[in-house]
Amino acid sequence: DRGVFVFLWCCAVGAEALHAQSTAGGRRSMQWSLERLALVAIYAAVIFSLSYGMVSICRSLIVMIDAFCCDMISATRLGEVAHVWNLTQAVLRKTSTDVEKCLLVLCLILAFAVPLIAVDLAVFRTSGPDLSTLLPGLFLTCGILYTLLLAATISEKCARVPALINAICFG
Repeated sequence: DRGVFVFLWCCAVGAEALHAQSTAGGRRSMQWSLERLALVAIYAAVIFSLSYGMVSICRSLIVMIDAFCCDMISATRLGEVAHVWNLTQAVLRKTSTDVEKCLLVLCLILAFAVPLIAVDLAVFRTSGPDLSTLLPGLFLTCGILYTLLLAATISEKCARVPALINAICFG
């Protein structure tokens, strides 16, 4: 996962560097392009770091749910399985409460980035197709969508566990 986010960050910064190189005309324009490049590198690093933290938490929760399901198969008593599942759900609820603000920030970034990318595309389409200005935003969007996909995976796995418990215990 770290490699995915480092790759996306490098792509976003590289796309911005290509755009800065293609638009730099004079000395003042070059200075503005370098400042913009530095800002893109910083905000992309912050957003990707936030996303990577969320992905790490999501991966841990996914492993915890999978471990419960594997251990449940070898359990002999229903009460034991129900107790462990209740503990697992408590950890999941506590974790989701702690990271919901981070997930909200990522969703808000995504909610604002996608329309802005569409507006940029409409504006630049009239003056010439320069997609290099859109690429950093697209790479950020991909990273956030990857994070949201893993968060949705947790919900999907949790929805299937009660049916698995019923199938194994009452089978």
